[in-house]
Amino acid sequence: MINQAPDKLWWRGFYTDATTFDLAAVLADKNGERYQRILRDIDAIAWQLKKFQAADVPVLWRPLHEAPGGWFWWGAKGSGPFKELWRILYDRLTNHHSLHNLIWVYAGTAVINPDWYPGDQYVDAVGLDVYAEATANMSGNWANAQAQFDGKKLVTLSETGNLPNADKIRGFGTWWSSFSVWTGTDWIRKQPLDRLNALYADPDVITRDELPNWRPTVTLKVQYQDGDNGRVANHHVKPSLMLVNEGPAAVPYGELTVRYWRTAENYAGINAWIDYARKSVATR
Repeated sequence: MINQAPDKLWWRGFYTDATTFDLAAVLADKNGERYQRILRDIDAIAWQLKKFQAADVPVLWRPLHEAPGGWFWWGAKGSGPFKELWRILYDRLTNHHSLHNLIWVYAGTAVINPDWYPGDQYVDAVGLDVYAEATANMSGNWANAQAQFDGKKLVTLSETGNLPNADKIRGFGTWWSSFSVWTGTDWIRKQPLDRLNALYADPDVITRDELPNWRPTVTLKVQYQDGDNGRVANHHVKPSLMLVNEGPAAVPYGELTVRYWRTAENYAGINAWIDYARKSVATR
């Protein structure tokens, strides 16, 4: 980080021209302190994302955007270091931190450069960041993405400078899965209100309140069985817990965590140790 006025202050440190951070050099030394700092930063992000997972909230996760442009440090050293960083991030969040509420969105620039694409197994949806005139139909940008993915991935207008036009979407078949006008006075606040109202009221534009419920209710019942068959004098506790799915939806039992507590009667103290723990899965 350079932190020099007027245009290289600390808060612009994610821009290539405002930092000395060299991603390629950091990735080449995975025992180094700077690489460990990357992991610590990812861990700090994971701690926040776990709050959403605990609340059962999915997240459209769009990290490291516009890398092919080179204007951010994660794209400044070429496609190879960028893709390696993306996969490190994916592995750390998905496997190390067991975050499964993230919808991974890869956002290129106004087109998708295949040399920079991290790979289908690391991406759920692809986004285009298109800043064009308000009259543009963006059909060329759409065609670029469709030619590469051919329906394998949802394509979103992840950043744009102007609202898309519903008539042009229908006319050119540019069926973006979602769109987002960039924030601030120069973008979303400059959109004409009549166009904004017309777009959100258009019958072919689905707003969040119109989405169907794709998440059926899961009803689980916990049954307790005395695994020690009533032998209360041998000082052994062998609980047997059975999860019974009483609803129609399938339950990913392997992703569940079951916790139980035991207490002594009359506030007596407990001296205990665990010899072993065993888990098995049985469904009915």
